[in-house]
Amino acid sequence: MKRTICLILMTLFAIASGSGVSAQSAGTQSINVNIQPIAELKVSGGSTSLSIKEISAGDDPVSVSSTAGYYSISTNQSGKKITGYLQEGNTESGTTLSVTLQAPGAGGSSIGEVNLTAQPADLVVGIPAGAHQNCPMTFKFAATVEAGIIPSSTRTVVLTLTDNS
Repeated sequence: MKRTICLILMTLFAIASGSGVSAQSAGTQSINVNIQPIAELKVSGGSTSLSIKEISAGDDPVSVSSTAGYYSISTNQSGKKITGYLQEGNTESGTTLSVTLQAPGAGGSSIGEVNLTAQPADLVVGIPAGAHQNCPMTFKFAATVEAGIIPSSTRTVVLTLTDNS
């Protein structure tokens, strides 16, 4: 009986240690990889109010401005630009709403202050590939006395990251 148990243990040990017969098998898997063009723009900072309330006698109203938000972009392509326009169309007669976008720190060029209209206008050009976060946007509202009284209204500024062509 001891001999049988010993023989069984030796057989199990031989199998476990690999001295027994073993079969090996291998397989392969082909993986197709690529990177698509990436061009993402995000605006943060919510909304703001720009209200002209006071002027000095004899002067046109002064403009008011605010750094009202930030934009962030990620792109794996060079030569991008940001355009902007007013979704609701042009501002009332005697008024302007303008924006200045700071260029990303790693490149690109800000056009500077641009009056927004219903037509897209370049705001930042020559944006290189990369991830750029929290670039400031400054909005400015100006009016002449001829604009009269304008009740509060909301304007939607549309920004688009597109090819620099």
